[in-house]
Amino acid sequence: MNIPTVKTIIQRLNWLDKVGDPATLARAIRAELEPLRDRTGHSRIHYRFTALDALLQTHGIEYIPHRDDDQHGHYGIDYLNTGDTYTPTICFDNKRRTILIGSWGDIIEKHPTEYP
Repeated sequence: MNIPTVKTIIQRLNWLDKVGDPATLARAIRAELEPLRDRTGHSRIHYRFTALDALLQTHGIEYIPHRDDDQHGHYGIDYLNTGDTYTPTICFDNKRRTILIGSWGDIIEKHPTEYP
């Protein structure tokens, strides 16, 4: 799994300066995401995102269900709630096992059949 670079985090999360020093926050974000390179379960993602939620002063962790979600697996997207559908945020795509930085609104618009 690729973890976004400090430069990418600063560029895409253009609101970091409202919370603190963007470079310092971007390095902390990378450090928090680094353990996710291993195969991780949903609970580990939640643990890391809880720490990021506190660091970035977002409004909790939300989950967008995937059409394939069932009692055996979560395939949707976890994201930090910025309070705006189209404000870029940190997302974890459980199906593709990837970290995304973008708005969850744009993501579900790109994949309307996956996120009904």
